[in-house]
Amino acid sequence: VYRRWILVVTSAPEGAGGLCQEVEEEGTECEKCGAVRDSRTHHCGVCRKCIPRMDHHCPYLNRCIGQNNLCDYVRVHITLTYSCLWCGASALSVLLGKRGGEGGYD
Repeated sequence: VYRRWILVVTSAPEGAGGLCQEVEEEGTECEKCGAVRDSRTHHCGVCRKCIPRMDHHCPYLNRCIGQNNLCDYVRVHITLTYSCLWCGASALSVLLGKRGGEGGYD
């Protein structure tokens, strides 16, 4: 979990600069930052740059989630969801399963 979280935090999606050379013929210019971009690149108002395949700007990480870190972001959320469910189920089984039994609550 920590490894994936660190990857999400440290690998912010690159700006559209590297993408410019490949799509220059069919790309459009961003009105806000002037970068050449394709149809799947969007400008982030918080980061003030164009992000390839931008999903959203995460306020908790203060990073855009896009092409380079979307998979790690999703994996972190799936892992944390399963961890919370497992901890909740474990706590519930302890509370309900040991009530009045040996070693339980009397």
